[in-house]
Amino acid sequence: MSQVKQYITHQCYLSRYFSDLTKESVSHFSLEFILLAPAYLISTDIQTGFPYLQVSYRQALDQFIKEQLRLYIDQHPYQEKGELPYIADFLKELNARLDLYFSSQNELDFDSYALNLSLQLNR
Repeated sequence: MSQVKQYITHQCYLSRYFSDLTKESVSHFSLEFILLAPAYLISTDIQTGFPYLQVSYRQALDQFIKEQLRLYIDQHPYQEKGELPYIADFLKELNARLDLYFSSQNELDFDSYALNLSLQLNR
């Protein structure tokens, strides 16, 4: 019997983590995931009424993304080519790893993600 799944979003904030690892400053860097999850993994914020993915699944995804970013920075030290090309290269490598991560997740299905990035141009 297949379970009915619903779309849910989750935002992984990476600005501070990226800045701590590279010593470069970005105003905003996050990945917003669109996932399919069964209803029992979706909770409702009691104050706002908005749905969100249960904490353990959010934390596991955040930890996975941050670990991938750390590994990428360790293997490809940040150089002065700029944040945008560097982050674009990271996302290319992340795409393949996301497939592996979500193939190991029985409950969650990956739909897509969006990059939210704001750079400080005047330094």
